[in-house]
Amino acid sequence: MVNFIAIFGTLAFCHALFLAAFFWRRQEGNGLSNQLLALLLLALAIRITKSVIGIVIPGTGKIAPVFGVAGMVLIGPFLWLYIKSLRRKWAALPRREYLHFMVPALFVSTFLFLDRSRTPFFYQSAVLHMTIYTAASMVGLWKESVQMVFEKNTRQWLWGLCSSVFVILGTYYVQLLVDSSQTYILITATAAVILYLLSFWGMTHMRAFSKIGVAKTVVIHENQADLASRITRLMEEGKVFTDIHLTVHSLAAQLNAPAYLISKVINSHFQKTFTGMLHDYRIAEASRRLLDPAFSHLSIEGIASESGFQSVSAFYKVFKKVKGISPAEWRRRHIS
Repeated sequence: MVNFIAIFGTLAFCHALFLAAFFWRRQEGNGLSNQLLALLLLALAIRITKSVIGIVIPGTGKIAPVFGVAGMVLIGPFLWLYIKSLRRKWAALPRREYLHFMVPALFVSTFLFLDRSRTPFFYQSAVLHMTIYTAASMVGLWKESVQMVFEKNTRQWLWGLCSSVFVILGTYYVQLLVDSSQTYILITATAAVILYLLSFWGMTHMRAFSKIGVAKTVVIHENQADLASRITRLMEEGKVFTDIHLTVHSLAAQLNAPAYLISKVINSHFQKTFTGMLHDYRIAEASRRLLDPAFSHLSIEGIASESGFQSVSAFYKVFKKVKGISPAEWRRRHIS
């Protein structure tokens, strides 16, 4: 059993070190992002080392627990900063981001001077710390994916990386419940398999680590005035606002641009929110139809629906807010 743990642990540890060295020296792509990925892999290697030391080399005192805690509290921040650096394209890590390492430093330095009886508390705290960062990273990545910030290969790589850390985190929860040699085997075997799977995927999708990892549409639509003009044409000529299911994401898909950029252009060019812009176009259209004899056969509710309002009550509320009177009064005043 000890030999089994040693083999799996050594495989996982050595492979993590190999990958860390590879990305640390990699020139293509964002240098800082490559280094943060290398440090994430190094943190995983440090944590894996604990699983081996604890059983293969008995009598190590606090050495093994310190490795375990240090690895766990570093994995989360490095994962978070790696994803963030890809999006922001940092050339160097901003000073404020170093605050993420205050808790890991406090964990390790305090742990070194406390009695071993406090080890379970530190392990539980470290797992919780890693859980928070992993969850935040996955939520942040989900938002970036919705806004189509990253290319497909890059998104797949980041989701695979986050999912891998999540699975490894699950083995740490198992360890909190069942601290046995079988648990150490589970941790080391899981880490070894995941690292090799990530390596295999990475070797066949190197584009995910290149400079073009950020979606091309972000570059294409840097001219916000042009994008604002295209939005205006879709609204005024295409009348896409009459679609009751129109959202900023569906509008972004029609313009082949990320949703976050569409929102930014609407806010800066139209000086409105996306919803506010839709209301203006829809009320203008409804006001025109209320006075147009060609739509006299339609009820006010029918005109509201055809103008893009999904709810009649919402239509009445917005119409009165914009025009100061009800739709019926608007029709009566201008037709009589």
